[in-house]
Amino acid sequence: ITLLLPAAMLRAIATRRFGAAFEFKDIWVFITRNIGNYLLALVTEIVVYILSFAGFALLCVGVIFTFFWAVVVTGYAFATVWRAAPQP
Repeated sequence: ITLLLPAAMLRAIATRRFGAAFEFKDIWVFITRNIGNYLLALVTEIVVYILSFAGFALLCVGVIFTFFWAVVVTGYAFATVWRAAPQP
């Protein structure tokens, strides 16, 4: 799920069709064509969520702010992958 869900959400948002999130062949093609950038965005997602949890646990920063920050950074990382990808 961690591998496919961001790409499915990207397709649904970019095409403005809910059904695009279930076109698994096209999602897989997108991931394989952009594997380097996509893996970098996945690593960014994991690191950012670890940092946000550490910020919450160690510094007692509000969970709303740290997880909001993680969602924004992750969204930006995957949006950058979508923009950099060659569109058919």
